[in-house]
Amino acid sequence: MASDSNSIARAIRYLGDCVRYLADKYVAVNDRVYSDWNEASKVVGDVGRDHVADYAEASHKQGKSRTWRHSHLMEREEQLSMQSRGSHVDPE
Repeated sequence: MASDSNSIARAIRYLGDCVRYLADKYVAVNDRVYSDWNEASKVVGDVGRDHVADYAEASHKQGKSRTWRHSHLMEREEQLSMQSRGSHVDPE
């Protein structure tokens, strides 16, 4: 009976050691992965920040032409709509 208790105790200790070993490996791998991920996100963040700044500058420069194109298309759509109803509109 005592022998069975000792065997069970040793098995439990062995399982505990296995769990601790795997937990340590898991933590070490996660630390390395998160460290690499954090480093990569810093690089991506710098590149992304530059990209956003470039896009904002380009959008600001193109804003006037986009507005003109939109208003021109709306006017053209209105002209076509009036023509289809039979009204005469002078094209520009």
